[in-house]
Amino acid sequence: MSAASRAPLRSNRSNRTAERIVERSTERTADARARVRSRAARAAVGAA
Repeated sequence: MSAASRAPLRSNRSNRTAERIVERSTERTADARARVRSRAARAAVGAA
């Protein structure tokens, strides 16, 4: 195995961790949005 053939694996690994971080942050924002939506829905029900 040469260093050149090993390099792509390393970059793939870092790409995967970056993808995971992005997935986690999008999950968090989706959760926050869902919470805001449910709160708004409850407020609308309470007002009605």
